[in-house]
Amino acid sequence: MMSRRDGLSAAAAAAGSVTGCWAVLATPPTDLLVAERDSSVSSAFLNPAWAGVVAILAALAVIGVAAWFPRRGVVGVTGLLGSAVLVSPAVVDVSTALSVSVTGLGAGLLLAASALLARQQRGIFVALVLGAVAGYRFVEWAAQRPTDEFRWSVGLPGDPFYPEPVVPVIVLVVCAVLFASVITVTLSDVEQHERSWGIAAAALAVWVAYSFLGDYTASVGHWAVAAGLTVVVIACAAVVCGRDGAFVCAGLAVGATSVGSMAWNAWWLVPLAALGLAAGAVCAWRAPSVPVGCTVLAVICASTLVPYSTFSTITYAVVLPVAIAYTLLSCAPTNPAVTAAGLLLPTMLCVFSLSAPPAQPYTFGWTSATPGDEVSVSDFDPGVVGAFAVAVAVATCAAVLTAGIAVVCSRRGTATGGRTAS
Repeated sequence: MMSRRDGLSAAAAAAGSVTGCWAVLATPPTDLLVAERDSSVSSAFLNPAWAGVVAILAALAVIGVAAWFPRRGVVGVTGLLGSAVLVSPAVVDVSTALSVSVTGLGAGLLLAASALLARQQRGIFVALVLGAVAGYRFVEWAAQRPTDEFRWSVGLPGDPFYPEPVVPVIVLVVCAVLFASVITVTLSDVEQHERSWGIAAAALAVWVAYSFLGDYTASVGHWAVAAGLTVVVIACAAVVCGRDGAFVCAGLAVGATSVGSMAWNAWWLVPLAALGLAAGAVCAWRAPSVPVGCTVLAVICASTLVPYSTFSTITYAVVLPVAIAYTLLSCAPTNPAVTAAGLLLPTMLCVFSLSAPPAQPYTFGWTSATPGDEVSVSDFDPGVVGAFAVAVAVATCAAVLTAGIAVVCSRRGTATGGRTAS
């Protein structure tokens, strides 16, 4: 039975994870594709991969401070700072060029505070993960609201755009209130693992691979190389993390499923997805297994090749939330840095979520300010016919590989007397 304080901690952890993941996923400016075609260098700091790097570095720094200075108020203050950073574009002018870094900083502070709270009790960890999964799945639904007219990056010199916060202000206020309610929580036995910085190095490599090899402008071959490097780097980081590496594997497998997507075109899909989260949590409680979860996620990746239908909609609206929650909850890392990084991984794998070769060419339209003018349409050829099948195959193989690596990590945990993930 959770106490009142544990209940507040669980609510704060869930709010921090859903807000942090939502923020990173919502960072790309509206014209990211155009920006990447104009300049691969300046646009490198406009994508979620860069926001993820900043977030992971911020989380590691906070956890290091908590290990060195485990005093009352560290978690609450960190959560309040994260909320303040994310809401700052509503108060001061933050250009699009800087907004991605600012968002990453705020998200990292929130995820670090949430991961530290989750160390107290299993129930708080469950709330943390379910909050993150809600951020992964519902950000597409939330993105269907009217686009921020200032979230553009390509403009005239000296005439920058100043976008609004990526997360609604009311959500950030609620998040801040919840973290203020746990301001008295005291940390204990927080350790700073040297291996944690290997995760930061892997995140940096993921960003470099996307920005300079696998962005929107990449050929299918270059994209495949970038995706392969991304998978290998994260797999190596998982192995270095030991038993906790199973959670990193889960994050990679979840990120691979973003090669496909769905349209939230019916209200009843939202409650179905919420029920899927609960079902995944129950399954993880009864029979946890990261390898099994990664295998199911691999099957979901492969199902992306099925033409759009009721089947594909149900797969991504219902089955995917079950699989994501089940996989992530099948492993409880002892290192809060791994917890924060594992939850951030699915948000920053742009090589799958943004630049994977699409099933249909990108289509753009322009209209004139004069009423009645015809729309001019242009296609952006993604490469060769069948490129989408290549993307799905790579994502599926990535999820299958994580299942195997999770088995290795779990056995290493058994050999060292740790709690296994399966």
